[in-house]
Amino acid sequence: MVSMNKSFILILIAALVVVFGGITPLTAFGTTEVFNFTGASSTWTVPAGVSSIQINILAAGGATSTATPPIGTAGLGGSATGTLSVSPGQLFYYLVGRQGASTGTAGIAGGGAGGDTTGNDGSGGDMSWFSKSGNYGSSTVLMVAGGGGGGGNFTGRNGGNGGGLSGSNGAGTGGCSGGFGGTQTSGGAGGNGCIGVAGGAGTAGQGGTGALDINAGASGGGGGWQGGGGGDASNGVGTGGGGGGASYASSTLTSTSTAAGINSGNGVITLTYTAAAPAVRKIRGVGISR
Repeated sequence: MVSMNKSFILILIAALVVVFGGITPLTAFGTTEVFNFTGASSTWTVPAGVSSIQINILAAGGATSTATPPIGTAGLGGSATGTLSVSPGQLFYYLVGRQGASTGTAGIAGGGAGGDTTGNDGSGGDMSWFSKSGNYGSSTVLMVAGGGGGGGNFTGRNGGNGGGLSGSNGAGTGGCSGGFGGTQTSGGAGGNGCIGVAGGAGTAGQGGTGALDINAGASGGGGGWQGGGGGDASNGVGTGGGGGGASYASSTLTSTSTAAGINSGNGVITLTYTAAAPAVRKIRGVGISR
């Protein structure tokens, strides 16, 4: 009787091992984290079980002039997307850009100031970035989306769109050029001011300042990997739009892409990843007593 009971138990154990034996991983789960504008840089730590993240960055749009209509439109912020190999516990830094201000106030992440900060023309939109360091720098930044240029104060004098490998040019006054878009290698030149005052040039990470001619202030360039140039200004004729900033993705990322003219408001950063699931332990044995 004891032998029969033992045989039955052994058969039952064998069946359980067939069904539950081995190390069976649970279903992995996907996660998306969205980061919005806060006014300061922040940190993000790679969770346990994560080896790769997809990064999607939107830059901010520029601001339009507060001058009496008709006015030009502001440029839109661009985007940058890519996949990065990571290790659990690894620390990264990011900053989400702010939309340009109609008062012309400079942004917190490269949006160039308007020439007249009392509200005649808008500032450029900030870039948004993701980096290995807390301070923006070309040696540590992994991805940047370029901001849009501010709009001028007359119809058609639009700000250039940010994003793409090169930002778009802004429209100038009276046949002159507005601020030029940033590229992968240099900031955009300021609007040439052929009948007035030229705008400031964009630089690495910073949009150029809009020109000021007496009381005519032009719009600033968008921030970016290389910032867009500021718009030109001519008192009595009007002001030009700022150029858009360029987007960028480091060669350490894969499946990268950039696009121009995507976003009108504040920037956004989205991280998407899948964490490896824990495993179910193998059944090691069941004690049997006579």
